[in-house]
Amino acid sequence: MAVTHPFMHEDEILTIKDLSLSFPGYHGYTQVLHNVSFSVKKGETLAIVGESGSGKTVTMRRVMQLLANVRTDSGRILLRKRDGTVLDITNISHKDATKIRGADLSMIFQEPMTSLNPVFTIGDQLLEAVLIHQRISKAQAMQKVMELLELVRIPDKARRVNDYPFQLSGGMRQRVMIAMALACNPQVLIADEPTTALDVTIQAQILALIQSLQEKLHISVVFITHDMGVVAEIADRVVVMYQGQVVEENDVHSVFSSPSHPYTQALLKAVPKLGSMTGRPFPATLPILEMSKELSRKPGDAAPQEKTIDTADYTKPPLLQVRNLTTHFIADKTFFGRTTHVVRAVQDVNFDLFEGETLGVVGESGCGKSTTGYSILKLVPAQGKVLFMGSDILTLPDSELKHYRRDIQFVFQDPYASLNPRIRIGTAIEEPLVIHNIGTPEERKKRVEYLLDCVGIPRKHKDRYPHEFSGGQRQRIAIARALATQPKIIIADEAVSSLDVSIQATVLNLMLELQKEFKLSYLFISHNMAVIERVSNRVMVMYLGHVVESGTRMQVFENPMHPYTRKLLAAIPVPDPTRRSNFGMLSGEIPSTIHRIEDATPRIEYIEVEPGHFVASTKEGISFGA
Repeated sequence: MAVTHPFMHEDEILTIKDLSLSFPGYHGYTQVLHNVSFSVKKGETLAIVGESGSGKTVTMRRVMQLLANVRTDSGRILLRKRDGTVLDITNISHKDATKIRGADLSMIFQEPMTSLNPVFTIGDQLLEAVLIHQRISKAQAMQKVMELLELVRIPDKARRVNDYPFQLSGGMRQRVMIAMALACNPQVLIADEPTTALDVTIQAQILALIQSLQEKLHISVVFITHDMGVVAEIADRVVVMYQGQVVEENDVHSVFSSPSHPYTQALLKAVPKLGSMTGRPFPATLPILEMSKELSRKPGDAAPQEKTIDTADYTKPPLLQVRNLTTHFIADKTFFGRTTHVVRAVQDVNFDLFEGETLGVVGESGCGKSTTGYSILKLVPAQGKVLFMGSDILTLPDSELKHYRRDIQFVFQDPYASLNPRIRIGTAIEEPLVIHNIGTPEERKKRVEYLLDCVGIPRKHKDRYPHEFSGGQRQRIAIARALATQPKIIIADEAVSSLDVSIQATVLNLMLELQKEFKLSYLFISHNMAVIERVSNRVMVMYLGHVVESGTRMQVFENPMHPYTRKLLAAIPVPDPTRRSNFGMLSGEIPSTIHRIEDATPRIEYIEVEPGHFVASTKEGISFGA
């Protein structure tokens, strides 16, 4: 029964007081949350920041009553209902918890693929969310679903409403999850890393959407994130968590201008800042090492210094030459199997990659950057030429491809999905050596230990399984596996996008150090412009399958010529609350890469605005997001 509570201020809608939680294990319970206290005020945005394992997600999942077998050692969770009364929801029943979810509290989860049901269409799942909490007809609910898809900017919504989750990109799936969370206009919206997998322009739209809904509906937002740029952009107050405790809580301006806790200071140092490489022609490491070392560093100790990485050799012929690369997928067929629509994922892409160089490929979800990487290794059907060491990879039979894949390795976005959960990590790293028949068993064992040393994983952990490591450690293991065959090229597909800022800094520094040691060439695919600026020698900007601008990093970042490149740069949240963007919802219909089979393919012309700096011409009526 709802009662008024003396420990809750009138302007607070959610209060957590002295919450301690323990997880069960083989040897009893282990406490993971230690006396956590904070509150959420009406209409405010509270950001909870911290690394993986700090307890930020666990805290809010406990608020939502979504943790099973977890022991609550102490604390209270209080929620103010819409009628002003206060409800103690610490130990409510499952039935009562179901009532407050959606109507009072709603959560956007970090991983949309595991949150969406793979056997139902997104339309059916959104429809269910609306019908459970709102007493309206099915036709009215379907209209609401279409409005929600429009709100979160899903292109071709009439077609997409009948798609299954696997048919959508990661960014699209996240937008569907946001639409589902907003379906019932909750009092408190808990957003758990809702923009981690999204490119900067869609992130800007989602942040603008949440802000506009917050103003319109007077909802409170709890934003769980490790992106300090997002925190600076939207937060009113910030709670910093470390190892299950709240180590700092203050208004956003105070946290950024004068952080008091060493952990907050270290977090802010680890953030790649757009513009920090202005005037510097070569990539450079970030000035931070392991977080544990940073926190143990005494005031008089020397701080880690940036290292310039100048390994690109432009005197030799290109290591990889890509010419007129085109990749189309079938989108729709007639009843008799005739193709009617295709997805033009990659359209007439050309570039060179030199020894020791990092070519950054940047663009929004669905622009074709990952498909470009897959096409180069013939992981998807493609047309054009991919010349490596004198041979066209796309024309090689599968029997000869094996040799070339030894020299070109792939680091995937999700290391947990790319590592076999049943195989120990030592065996996983050794596997490419076995496949390519490299070395004796003893030599392979030594190679595995050497690679673990290179990526900072203790040798004694080689017999552990992937689930026993953190996300950052798993990504390092994936990098070690990619290095096993001593490749000349590594294609890194969003290799650091899902990592905490300090772990991201460590992995980026590791990749740059390895590039220097092994003269590696990277095709570095990312939607994070600040990361691309930090690690790249040259940059290629993609939009709707086309390259719209390419050049050196200094040319593209310091003198962007294409409207789409400018839009990408303008959409990036800056980790400074005094310089908030005035991004609004972008207007107009979102273009689609799906075309009728008979539609003509536009021919793009490129203008060389300065030596090596090419910009796509828009003469044929292609807006390219301008």
